[in-house]
Amino acid sequence: MANELRLTIITPEEVVFDDSVDSVVATSETGEVGFLKGHAPFIGALGYGELRATKAGKIERFFIGGGFVEVIKNVVTVLSDEAVSSSEIVVDDVTQKLAAARTEPSKTEEQRVRKEREIAKLKGMLVAKSRM
Repeated sequence: MANELRLTIITPEEVVFDDSVDSVVATSETGEVGFLKGHAPFIGALGYGELRATKAGKIERFFIGGGFVEVIKNVVTVLSDEAVSSSEIVVDDVTQKLAAARTEPSKTEEQRVRKEREIAKLKGMLVAKSRM
């Protein structure tokens, strides 16, 4: 274990991914952040977007619906309300949901914030899928 970088992606429902990897790049709230073996301890907030895990030259992509990332002793732990492999994202479904979200009325501040979050989430899903 000391000679590898381990990535664990956890949602409230399940462990989505748990394996050794060579590198991890995630979308934080301020941009992309990357981790390699030997990274210093780190904790940060994640935005809606793509997470890439590379192992032996192969890239595995996920959509991460916000949350947190922690790095301690070569273990990258992602805690998110939503995480899905990019291969499971259906572009037509996401595009329809995005169109519906954009036309959703937002009369109150709470409705506006909810609408903006949903649009950001759906855009993040499309980005994660488009990079496959």
